Amino acid sequence: MAISNQAFQHIQKMMGSWSGVVLSEREKYLVEARLLPVARQQKMNSVEELIDTVQKGSANGLPNLVLEALLPKETHFFRDNHPFELLRNQVFRALEGSRFRECRLRIWCAGCGAGQEAYSVAMVLHRYFSHLLSWQIEILATDISQQALAKAQQGQYDEIEVHRGVQPLLIREFFRKDGPHYFIKEDLIRLVQFAEFNLIDNWPELPAADLVLLRNVLCYMAPDTRKKILSGLKNVLKPDGYLFLGARESAAEIDESYEMVPTEKTVYFRLLRSQTGP
Repeated sequence: MAISNQAFQHIQKMMGSWSGVVLSEREKYLVEARLLPVARQQKMNSVEELIDTVQKGSANGLPNLVLEALLPKETHFFRDNHPFELLRNQVFRALEGSRFRECRLRIWCAGCGAGQEAYSVAMVLHRYFSHLLSWQIEILATDISQQALAKAQQGQYDEIEVHRGVQPLLIREFFRKDGPHYFIKEDLIRLVQFAEFNLIDNWPELPAADLVLLRNVLCYMAPDTRKKILSGLKNVLKPDGYLFLGARESAAEIDESYEMVPTEKTVYFRLLRSQTGP
């Protein structure tokens, strides 16, 4: 049975205030599909009953289960590939040249999901820039989802997840197979620090980042929320740092402090000089 408009509107409000994610009317069917397993797990007769129970505030922990189930979860290793080619062929080479005195790189993967993006970045560094591993390399990977972060920290993936984006050479080098599971090797795990972080909350003070990946996150949010996040990011991204967004996203269209830099196959963003001083 389809959920009522009132129930859907309550979920829309909950999701927006918690995560900034906007659920459109056409996603009503998606809400029902994602919440049905939660309702069954809770031995409820329908998704409507589940939402009604959450709305009444009579179930401890249930709102978190509902919200976790509704978060966008599409992610995989080396997603879209071209940004990672750019990291390998241009960005890390440029950062190596500009950071050789301090011997430090700080990278932030915001909205990291189950960790595939952060581990993909770590693989590029480890495989093609191993001489930089003597530097202080900090990869901070954050997400709002506790479930996703638990999986990321464990570094365990199934065969489909691994073979979907990882080249055989990198699978052999960075994964340990145990039965049907593939585990990220310790050398890679040590490069990444995972932490819970809600992009729409007040941000704590973060260390300045040379590279920020905020890919396929803003596209789920309202324009004012995107603008707020990009404004906060100006205080984190170094004046000559690199910002990577998803293929459908543009910082320059939302915040004029950023400029889009096109390359042969993809784009990245940088702060305009007027925003970074002389």
